Amino acid sequence: MKPNLLLLHGALGCKDSFQALLPLLTPDFNVKAMNLPGHGGLVLPETGLLVDVLVTSVENFIETEFPGLNPVFIFGYSLGGYLGLLASKTPDSRIAGVLTLATKLDWNEDIAHAEVQKLNPTLIEEKLPHFVSEITKQHHPTDWKLLVTAVADMLQELGKRKLLDTSALSSVHVLCRLMLGDRDKMVGFEETLHAYRSIPGASLAMLPNTPHSIEKADTHRLAFEIKTFYLS
Repeated sequence: MKPNLLLLHGALGCKDSFQALLPLLTPDFNVKAMNLPGHGGLVLPETGLLVDVLVTSVENFIETEFPGLNPVFIFGYSLGGYLGLLASKTPDSRIAGVLTLATKLDWNEDIAHAEVQKLNPTLIEEKLPHFVSEITKQHHPTDWKLLVTAVADMLQELGKRKLLDTSALSSVHVLCRLMLGDRDKMVGFEETLHAYRSIPGASLAMLPNTPHSIEKADTHRLAFEIKTFYLS
């Protein structure tokens, strides 16, 4: 029986981010990708994108789409990796491993504030019309401006709650590897190194010529890393 693998996208992304990756993994995994609430056409929750709501959505997807008791492995990009680690810590979790890419784990109010400044819908519309066109199509019928605002609120929540600080990371007890692109301008090497050292038994991988955006990553290299980590 093929092992279960769940692909989790980042904030403002959707499961289509994995369109090229999925066929490379299908021969070896029972693999599925999900849309987080408010993304990919799903309804934006009335509560907004509270982190607990996002984690619950991951847990519900696992129970619905991977029925039974077999363990589930996760490949999480950016926010997806953060949610995967959080979900692995919940009671009775079936998550047996989390492989992250470009996941920022060092959050505080100042860092969150700096990131939120980049999520001003008016400025995005003015300076990034192509991006607006893309996310409008990806998340229809959800209003992209409402989604961007909800993501900004969620980042502020991360800054205030610090859900994966050193103490929380030290209680992650699943198979774990943190991957970072050497050209990532959002997630720093030192913070990733610190997280790697905080998670018991974790490993660390650096991907060459790789920026933060998963769309610019080498898809075949990602598939190789996922297979090597979970099947070796």
